[in-house]
Amino acid sequence: MEPRAPLYAALAAGIAGDRALHGLLLHAPPEQRLPVLLFAAVHDLLLANPSHPLAQWYPNLTDHHRSPSDSALLATFAAFVDDHAPTITATLSSRSVQTNEVGRTGLLLPALALVANEFGELGLLDVGTSAGLTLFLDRYHFTYWTHGNKIADIGPASSVQVDVDVRGIGPIAEALPPIASRCGIDLHPIDVTDPSAARWLEACVWPDPAARAPRATPAPATIEASLRRLKALHDEGILTDDEYETKRKALADQL
Repeated sequence: MEPRAPLYAALAAGIAGDRALHGLLLHAPPEQRLPVLLFAAVHDLLLANPSHPLAQWYPNLTDHHRSPSDSALLATFAAFVDDHAPTITATLSSRSVQTNEVGRTGLLLPALALVANEFGELGLLDVGTSAGLTLFLDRYHFTYWTHGNKIADIGPASSVQVDVDVRGIGPIAEALPPIASRCGIDLHPIDVTDPSAARWLEACVWPDPAARAPRATPAPATIEASLRRLKALHDEGILTDDEYETKRKALADQL
């Protein structure tokens, strides 16, 4: 059976046998010494410099990626790490793995719809929210499939499309649940108005399958909601004029 993430599976197998590579994780706090943190640190640099030869193996960075079974992969990866060692070790010591894959909302939607049908409007609380993208599931479009046949289309037209493969028998939502409030809690919340923080969010998403990567970037609907929230904070006096204008411009540039 082919691994779900062929690129990272191939890299993990090679790194496991290379003490210089897997030893880099000793720069990370004990609870963060995870292979995916090293992968994210490298991915972050490649997102900033997609012209590097290593990017040729990343499905989200090229239309025709090289096979993970290519014997040059590990050597190219090791050379990239060696060339960027100070930056990578600094990232390992200061960052944590934070994923925010909105595809997960396709699994939550049926359950949330059942609760809303019985109790009405929902208040969402996301613990470990990262950038809070899953809190905006009512801004995304969902399509449910079984055996290749579409069985449900839910939600508004959206730049974020979530496809769900249904196996077995289970409830499928007929409509998006009404959401009255939403709140996210995180030890290290990601500010999507910060380009480097937003890139780190994308870096933590595995590059294969490539379809996941676009869903990790802030969607226009989410950005517009954040703009409205910024204005409210400014109107309430929580943000100064300069703070509001800086964050507003950073968000608007992503639309």
